Formats: sequence, structure tokens, C-alpha cells
Amino acid sequence: MNNIWQIKYSQSNDYKRIELSESEMRIFDIVRKARDAYAPGVALRVAGGWVRDKLLGKDSDDIDIAVSGGDGVAIANAVANYDRARGLGRTGKAYELSLEKGGESAGLKIGAIDIDGVKIDFVPLRTERYSETSRVPIMVPTDDHTQDAARRDLTINAMYYNIDTKGIEDPVNGMKDLRNGRLRTPVDPIATLTEDPLRAIRALRFLSKMKGFALDPELKEAIAHPDVHKAWIAKVAPERVRKELEGIAKGDNPADAFKVMLESGLYAPMFSSQRMTGFNPITMDQNNPHHDLNLLNHTIEVVRNMNEIMKREGYGERERMLSVIAALFHDFGKMDPSIVRPSKSIPGASSYPGHEDVSAEIAEEVLKRLGFGPERALVSKIVKEHMRPHGSMDTPKSIGRFVRDASNVNIDDPMKASIPDIVMLHSEADARAKGSGPNPEELSEKNRLRGNIKDYISSAAQAGAKPLLSGRDIMSIFPNLNPKTGFIKTMTEALNEARDEGRITDAESAKNYLVSLYGADGSGAMKSASMSRNWYKKARTMRVDPEADHDVVGPAKGLFDRNNIRFNNHYGREKDIAHVAIENGEVIGALASGWKKDWGPELTDREEERVMQYSFDLVVDPKHRRKGVGKKLIDDAIREYERDKKIYQEAHGVSTMMRVWVVNPALVPYLESIGFEVESSYDNGSAHLVKW
Repeated sequence: MNNIWQIKYSQSNDYKRIELSESEMRIFDIVRKARDAYAPGVALRVAGGWVRDKLLGKDSDDIDIAVSGGDGVAIANAVANYDRARGLGRTGKAYELSLEKGGESAGLKIGAIDIDGVKIDFVPLRTERYSETSRVPIMVPTDDHTQDAARRDLTINAMYYNIDTKGIEDPVNGMKDLRNGRLRTPVDPIATLTEDPLRAIRALRFLSKMKGFALDPELKEAIAHPDVHKAWIAKVAPERVRKELEGIAKGDNPADAFKVMLESGLYAPMFSSQRMTGFNPITMDQNNPHHDLNLLNHTIEVVRNMNEIMKREGYGERERMLSVIAALFHDFGKMDPSIVRPSKSIPGASSYPGHEDVSAEIAEEVLKRLGFGPERALVSKIVKEHMRPHGSMDTPKSIGRFVRDASNVNIDDPMKASIPDIVMLHSEADARAKGSGPNPEELSEKNRLRGNIKDYISSAAQAGAKPLLSGRDIMSIFPNLNPKTGFIKTMTEALNEARDEGRITDAESAKNYLVSLYGADGSGAMKSASMSRNWYKKARTMRVDPEADHDVVGPAKGLFDRNNIRFNNHYGREKDIAHVAIENGEVIGALASGWKKDWGPELTDREEERVMQYSFDLVVDPKHRRKGVGKKLIDDAIREYERDKKIYQEAHGVSTMMRVWVVNPALVPYLESIGFEVESSYDNGSAHLVKW
């Protein structure tokens, strides 16, 4: 039976009691006696989580005593004086605390003291009033505990244990909600959440934490209310979210909590991701027979599965928490419209190449904004590598490369050694996240592969992880090569792969292998296809400021000039260098873009209709055209267009379109595959294309 029924109360519904431990009885006894000696007439009630947990039959040392009259410091001092005067030696020194929210307190003072080694807080009963721009309240002391209850986040946290009467005071029916497993606000939920929007994610944390509980329908609707989202943007500091997000992921049921967060749209103001501007909704159909759930439901099932699998495998709470957060973000990149491609193997279906890289970028951006520290690199790594187990890893070489890549996290954290195994467990969670149920053969194959990876890691540990050649050794073999070209990293990986395949066993065989592979002078390293492998990961594109980034804008303009492309003042459209592609410090591709107002029959069927046109010109160094540079720059431009077009559409009420001029004819089919139409083409292979 669920623990929500394990509520201890007397036979009388009018007078409910809590069973105290011996320690609690002794603590409350000294508090009561100190109050009688130094502050008679002050009412003392234990409030909040302690009452809830005791009614659920759980032990709790989170004892907050609500004080009428407004001075918790005075009661803490009274306990200290009482103990000292009688030589009991049961307390420490009394001290003053600040509320988490801060704010104006009108003389309200919070005191604390350790009694028998347990920290006891004395918090005045109070009312709270909020402005439209801050979740920091103006607080006024009160003697009425029913007014104090009205300001609390949930009814199950708004019950009081009266130290004098030894009874429970329940002004907002928290007992009934606790018995029924319902999470409800004491007053109107929209008012509660707009006053302090952080209460929305606190409610989700309790949903994850408390097995068998559900949100009250009105509270669920309020979490999705636009006024609550608007208040979140105005009031909630990003760093306040981390604790609550971690709490959800640590809970027993993070999947249902995250589902409400995604369905309600609360994740948008909560994450406030610039990278996600212009993205498709998370409810999008994945349009792929391998995924019969939409993106939201698939994500939630992966979260649910990952949580249970990490428990099953005996991982600790922290590892489970970070893995669950990774499961939440793992497919966010699929919402990026610029990466959606027609499936090459399934006619009419969609594919999302590189979505794991975009998802990892989003996870890094969001977690950094929310105040996560270096551990966010662990989450991003799980996200980035989560597609690897779905590919081929049948050889020691491919397994070794995966283990090295997955373990390559630039932080000192014991969890990184577990990343390869956690990525494999994620692949199981992913495979199980289908409406039709998992494929037993697929699960069996992933379990087999996981065993092979464990065997590889075990054998590598026994053999010793020290490389056969250090970077200094490799440089001594090829002294004429410039380390800035990255040849040391490339050669080290080649040695690791050769070692996995059994081709080399010691330093001498490693040296001979490098010479045979790259030549005596190493010149083959500069020509080797392996140096160009995975361009997306080796090279990078970047947004540039034409006024500031002179070191890349100049070479980019030169690239346009050498290819006879006049990107500025072309057909009256002012453009600036907006994106460049860089490899090993060299500009190998560039994109110039700009917005221009057009109207009339040239672009529309109605002469009076105004159109904002985003046009861009693209150039790639001919030596690098086979590396996907042009496609990556186009993807960057589309993301910029999707972000900016909303501004024109919403602020000016105009239509928008894209126009591109490309010189490389090989890019035309790619542009057509993502919705562009050829407007005009030329004998030299260049073409103008448009997209509405």
C-alpha cells in the first residue's frame, strides 16, 4: 500500500495527534519550559515539513517552530538562558538567521539553536505581500497561524503541531490532501504561483519526491498559465532553479514531474535558452517509424526508464540524478528545424543527423545558466555520446575509441570513469521508450555490447592505461611538424586504435607504426584522411562581429574576393560577414547576411504587401568543399533567420523569406532538400534560391 495511507491520527477527527520520539519529547519540553520562564504567552507550533513527514510515519529532524509575536531570536535566547541557568549542557549558542528570500521584514527576527545536537529554528508567523517584479516579499508578523498557512506553497506543508495542546492544527485541510495524495495550494494557485513562481517547480519536486501523489487539476492548469510564465521571467533568478531541478531528478518519480514541466511550457522561461530560439515545439511528431511517440512523450519515457535502470544497476543518487537530467536533454536538438533531413533509408520519414551535438550544446548552456558547476560536463558528455551505441561497435578498435571519447571529460570527477557504461544504459532506456514496447533482440544486442565494453575496460585496466608514446616522444619522431596542426592528438589516437587491434605492443613497434603510416617526415599526417575525419567536431563555425573580429573578418572578405563574389551592395542588399568556419586557425568558409525590405509583384502576388527578406551569400575554400563546411554555415544562417524572423513578424506584421546565392553547385540539392527553390541558375554552376 502506498505510504500516503500511513498517516497516524487519533480516532477523533477533531483532535489529531502525532507520536513523538523520546528525543522530540525532550526537545519540546525544554522549549516549552524556557518559553514559560522567559516569554510566557507566546504560542509555539512546529510547522511545515516536520508535521507532514511525521504524519507519513517518517522520522524528521527538520524542526521549524513557528512563533507568534514576531521574535524568534528572543525564544532561541530564552532556551539558551534556561539551559545555562540550570547547568543542563544541552544547547549551543543561540544565533540569528536570515530567510532564504530575504526582503523587508518589519522587525521580524528568526532565531536558531542546537538542542541535543538537533538544529531548531524559531520562525515568526507572518504574512507576505509581493510586487509584480520580485519574488522577495514584504513580510509582516502575525499571531494568526491561519494567515501564516495561506502564504505557504502547498496545503500538506501548511499544518501545525501545537507544542502546548499536542494537537494538529489544519486550517487549509492539508490532512485531507495528505490522505488523498493530492498536491494543492492553500489559496488560488495562479495567485500563489504569480507571487512566487518558483513554487511551481517546488510543486513538481514534491510530485517527484512523494510516491503516489498527484497535482490538483487547478494547480496543474496554473503551472501552464501565461501569467505564471510571465511572472517567472520577471521574478526568478536562474540560480534558484538548480536546487529544485536536482530535487526533481533525485526523486522517486522524475518522469511525471518533467512531463508537467514540458507539457505546460514552463521549461521555456525556466531554461531561457538562446540556442533554442526558433525551435519546433517539443510536442513535434518525430516522423520516423523507429519512434512511434512524439518527442515529448519519448523524452519522458527515456527519463522514466533511465531512473529505474540506474536504480537497478545500483548507481548512487548523484550519478542517477545527473543521468536523469541527461535523459531530459538528450533529444532537445531534434527541435532545431535546421537539422531535419529526409531519411535516406525510409522514404517520407525524417532523420536528425547531429541532433546529439545540438542537444549537448543546449544542456551545457542551460545548466551553466542555472548555476551548475563542472558536473554539467558529465551531463553534456552523456548527451553527446548517446547515439554511439546505436551504431556499429563490433571491433576492439571501435569499442576502444568509444570508451576513450566517452571518458574524455575535462574535469576531475570520479563519475567520468562510469560514463561509457551510463551511455550504454541510456541506450537501453532509449530502446525501451517506444509506444509499441521494446524490441527484445535490440535489448539483447545492447546488453551484449555493454558486456564487451566492460570487458574492454577491465582488460585495459589490467594492462595499464599508460600510452606507449608520449606527446614528447611523437614530437621527437617528427620534429618538423607544427604541434598547432593537431598531429599529436591524431597520432595518439591512431596508436590507441592500433594497440586495440594488437598491431603494436611496445614503444618500438609504436614508432615503426607511425613512420609506416605517415612517412619518415610525417608529411602523410597532413594528407591523411584521418586528419579530415569528423570535420563537424574538428573545425568550428562561429558568429562574428564585423566591427570587432578583424582577425577573421579580413580573411573572410579575402575568401569572397578570391572567388569573385561581391557580397556587399549586391542588388542593393547590404550584408556583413556574419559567420565564418575555421579549421586549425584558418578561415575556410564564410557567410555574409543581411535583412532588406522588399514589396510588390517581384516577391508576392499582392503589390502592396511588404516582405522582409533575409539574404546571404556563401563561399567555401574549394580545398575544403567535401568536408560539409557549406552545410554547417547554411545551418547557422537558418538558425539566425528563424530567430530574427519572429521579431519582424510580430513587431511589424510582415512576411519573411530567405534568398541565398551559392557558388558551389553541389550545395543546390542540399538546399532543395530543406525547402529552398531554385530562382535562377547560371552557366558557372552558381544559383539563387529562395525559401518562404
